[in-house]
Amino acid sequence: MPHFSNTGTTSGLRSGYHRDHHLTINRLHSEKVRLLYDNLWQPVLSSVLAGALLVAAMWPVVTSWILLTWLALLVVVSLARLALASYFRRLPALQQRRRRWLYRFSAGAIAAGCVWGAGGGCSLYR
Repeated sequence: MPHFSNTGTTSGLRSGYHRDHHLTINRLHSEKVRLLYDNLWQPVLSSVLAGALLVAAMWPVVTSWILLTWLALLVVVSLARLALASYFRRLPALQQRRRRWLYRFSAGAIAAGCVWGAGGGCSLYR
């Protein structure tokens, strides 16, 4: 009675599963990054509006050139983030899948956070 091993079939199924799993993970990652860029205008617009309100509220307390410099920096960072999103949307889907786009999005979010953090130090000056 011959003995047949099914390890070849099992490992083939396993490698097929791993390949499909890896492709699914990559597709999900790409979709998440695309959603981040597609919806970026909402938090950026909110950030600039909140910054303008903060400047208006702090105007009597903080030197005007400091507030205007901070607001200008916030607007520049926000415009840079929107320009990056616009460039991302024009790329072919294959290029949008590169991991660097998540890193660039993160760098923009960190830059905006740093500008907001610097805004907290603005109240120390008068």
